[in-house]
Amino acid sequence: MREPVRHMVLHRWPLKLLSVILAYAIWLTVTGESMIVNHFSVPLVVSLSDSMTVVGTTPNQVSVRIRGRATSIRRLDPLNMRLNLNLADSTTGERNVQFSPADLSGVPKGVVVERFEPARLALTLDKRMRTALPVFPAIDGEPADGYQFYGATAFPDTLEVEGPASEVSELNRLLTDTISITGRSRSFMVETGIVPEGRYTQVMGEQTLRVQVTIDEASVVRVLDGIPVVLAGQVYEAQVSPAAIQVTVAAPTAVLARINSGNLRAVVDIADLAPRTEPYQLEIRVDYIGVAARDLSRITEKTVSTREVRVLLTDRRISE
Repeated sequence: MREPVRHMVLHRWPLKLLSVILAYAIWLTVTGESMIVNHFSVPLVVSLSDSMTVVGTTPNQVSVRIRGRATSIRRLDPLNMRLNLNLADSTTGERNVQFSPADLSGVPKGVVVERFEPARLALTLDKRMRTALPVFPAIDGEPADGYQFYGATAFPDTLEVEGPASEVSELNRLLTDTISITGRSRSFMVETGIVPEGRYTQVMGEQTLRVQVTIDEASVVRVLDGIPVVLAGQVYEAQVSPAAIQVTVAAPTAVLARINSGNLRAVVDIADLAPRTEPYQLEIRVDYIGVAARDLSRITEKTVSTREVRVLLTDRRISE
């Protein structure tokens, strides 16, 4: 019995001794390897549902302290590390989220995540809202002597914005960058940017737009008499009082030379009205016929002799 055991122990004993020595050396290398601590700055990725957004700003990077063997730390690739914060199921309101080692990707086994700086993230979530808002040019200064600013038009005149519903719902316009007209004596077109009034609201798409600024000679005043009152959508015979109105307009001399009382109509819409014994008291609108758009932008209505007329509808159709 002893001989087989002795044979097993001593058979090719130099190789067996070498194996034991190599195993011990490997164990000594592994167990004797020093542990080190390192700090990495890793990207923070916040995942939300499509209908939600963050009110305010969140940090792009978070510092993480990692401990492990030197060889393991050296094998880490910071470009593959991410701190993933999944809030896809969260609802609106304030959140205080504690970072967890399980949220950190790109870290191999055997490496210990000791600390995050900051350790938590405080944020506010809100519903995401998108809407279209009108664009208002922001004008500053005064034109040259003898000239007048008649208005400014943005192209496009509306833009879409997106942001937290609590903020977007309070907005009613977008302002352009300030456009100076100081010393100007003629109309001009300018490219400008847009300035959202909300801190966290973003303008969607192209944010550079054009603004047409209208400047012309200072206006003079002219009274246009005998502007006829016209009934739109008339079905029944009617009596109108007054049958004509007076409009006082202001415009550059060259524009006034191209218009007269025949270019204006006082329009009253009666399409949905039925005959009755009492007259209707209806508002009018002043329409300009055959006047170029360029001239219209320079005309200002100073006064209208009346903004309402009395219309008495009979039961006799005008086709009879």
